[in-house]
Amino acid sequence: MQNIGEKTEDMTPTQMAAYYFEKGYTPEQVQDVIKNKKILYPTISEVLNEFMGRENITVEKLSMLSDVKVSTIYRIMNKQRNPNRNTILRLALALALSFEETQVLLKSSNCSLLSAARERDLIIMSGITKELDYESVNKELAEKNMPELNVRF
Repeated sequence: MQNIGEKTEDMTPTQMAAYYFEKGYTPEQVQDVIKNKKILYPTISEVLNEFMGRENITVEKLSMLSDVKVSTIYRIMNKQRNPNRNTILRLALALALSFEETQVLLKSSNCSLLSAARERDLIIMSGITKELDYESVNKELAEKNMPELNVRF
């Protein structure tokens, strides 16, 4: 594994994680790099704020696109609620995050990362890669008789 170069010095932890994912690092390797830099993974609220700011999207618009209540998003951002994995995935799809950014969002909320070992995750990963919206991914899951993203389990 390479040492962190000058390129990452001015990056936020989220940007750094995405950078190393793009370079082919595994989540474990990225975690090691960040730990060695004495940088902790950002919180879910920090990551959401960063991505929402980048996309210039309001909480209300994110709520509409993700079908997650405005009050729930505010509670997540104020560290008053820990979202479940499906909620995180809905937010990621609504923000049109890349696969690597979605993994960072999942990690920041202490949810399990997407894995090619799970058929349902493969469908979600495919939707992210194809830049599908939340409703389209839900439709594909339903067609395969898999739990949709608005189901708690």
